[in-house]
Amino acid sequence: MKPDELVSCRGVRHGYVADSGESLVLDDLELSIAAGEIVALTGPSGSGKSTLLRLLGCLDRAHAGTIAVGGVDTTTASARRRRRLRRDRIGYVRQNPADNLIDHLTVRQHFMLATGMGGRTSTGPAELAERLGVAGKWHRRPRELSGGEQQRVAIGFAALGRSDLLLLDEPTGQLDHAIGEQVLDTLDLLRDTGLTIVVATHDPKTARRADRTCRLIDGKVAA
Repeated sequence: MKPDELVSCRGVRHGYVADSGESLVLDDLELSIAAGEIVALTGPSGSGKSTLLRLLGCLDRAHAGTIAVGGVDTTTASARRRRRLRRDRIGYVRQNPADNLIDHLTVRQHFMLATGMGGRTSTGPAELAERLGVAGKWHRRPRELSGGEQQRVAIGFAALGRSDLLLLDEPTGQLDHAIGEQVLDTLDLLRDTGLTIVVATHDPKTARRADRTCRLIDGKVAA
């Protein structure tokens, strides 16, 4: 990896087995992401955006090629090493907001738990809650929040608890324009604290706010 490179994907192939055989989603994909960069992954449905996020987040293991995060080759690392990398250095926000949160914890408890997990971002829980527009929901549990509020809490929870890489799957998909812009402003703030952010999105305004856009077509990054 290059000195400023946090993520390196080389010759990545990945697919899923169906009754008709293997369905290839990523095919010889090449991608480098620098530390402190916001990268938007765009492309039509089925182009591999969410699959790539899962591979970067160590939720799945690539079938071929190499994926390195912070110098760790996740394609050859042991299951224990991958779990440690995911716990200590990677935050992941799934597309369905409720899947990211713990039912019995309040917003405050989510943020304080994340802070206690070793997060080193310079933005504190109260400031981040204010920037995400959920400070007034401090004592509410996920079921008492709207889908958009859950998504914003999930972003804060993931960002506070991790130090290097934040992965987001359609983070503004359930938000109106004003709240979406507020979330994007917060991603800028988090990037400025040192986080590297990768966003899978269909939203043009989200893609425009990124430092760089990578469009996936047929399992590859389009030229």
